[in-house]
Amino acid sequence: MSQSIVESIDTSELSEIGELGTWMLTSSKPAHGSFQLRDNNLETYWQSDGLTPHTLSVEFSERVVLSHVAIYLDYEKDESYTPSHFELLLGTGWYDTESVFNASLTEPVGWVVIDLTSEDDMKISDESENQRTKGIGCHILKLIVSKMHQNGRDTHIRQIKLFSKMNLGLYHEHDAFTTDEMNQYHSVR
Repeated sequence: MSQSIVESIDTSELSEIGELGTWMLTSSKPAHGSFQLRDNNLETYWQSDGLTPHTLSVEFSERVVLSHVAIYLDYEKDESYTPSHFELLLGTGWYDTESVFNASLTEPVGWVVIDLTSEDDMKISDESENQRTKGIGCHILKLIVSKMHQNGRDTHIRQIKLFSKMNLGLYHEHDAFTTDEMNQYHSVR
């Protein structure tokens, strides 16, 4: 499965929805964990501490629609810690995630932006035609880093941003309720 990597992203019509999820890492060095991935500081980073593959997971309590995943990597600063191959999986539960993107990178410096709105090679089949152009609906995101440059053991990822074209990224088939009284019963989880 190959979605497209884009050089830049116009965020004016996108919502960053990473704060809606619970972030989990397979391992991390002290003071280099999930907080550093989300602190908007390109000088901090997640550093894994263990055997490959290194996995980052995000679990959302409600279904969200992801349109773009942006990952900041810096080979010039991180060298052998920089991922050279990773895979992005999405799903509705921990055991039904499907690969939606594979990347092999050569010395990346900057944002690697994965566009999930492309209809080309769309693997997730439960989305309607209209919904697919907005992104892919999911409860779970997994990023699996399997190789680093120069055969490095651990990885550095400096930032990750999750974007949606929908308001707060939440997926609701019937957003027709107009009162707070009805909206409180809108979804049961």
